Amino acid sequence: MRCTVDFDSSVYLWRYSKAKEDLERACGEGIFVPTLVPLRRKGSTHVGTTYTQGIPTIVPDSEWVILVGKKKGFSLKKRKQEVEVMSARTFVELLAEYVKPYEWPDPRVRIIGPESAQKAGKITSNIDRTLQRSEFDAVEGDAFVDIKLPTSG
Repeated sequence: MRCTVDFDSSVYLWRYSKAKEDLERACGEGIFVPTLVPLRRKGSTHVGTTYTQGIPTIVPDSEWVILVGKKKGFSLKKRKQEVEVMSARTFVELLAEYVKPYEWPDPRVRIIGPESAQKAGKITSNIDRTLQRSEFDAVEGDAFVDIKLPTSG
């Protein structure tokens, strides 16, 4: 299925990608600056951007959040990474106490700081409102537009 990324998401993704190296320098090694990955839920033409969560991290604007954590189990050898997806709106609502503004000129980003990462991690590891990663596809680079498309209506 062919889809197009909306103008605002496309511009934000471009601006964030251009600012990523500067953000990494400003944050230092203690804060993870994720790469935004264009992602869409299968069967939908609505596309959002996403990032991987796990440690003290910059929180860019997105539609989806990829949660990467350890699978729960009894055997340490059998534990592997578990990858699930949730809406960014739900993620920010659940972690409202821990997702704080970050002073950055453009694009707008937030942060889960080192003082909050462990508490936020406990909350996200117990979330039951997630979707399987297999329900999503990555969006190819040629799906992006840099013009506003007319709305039907």
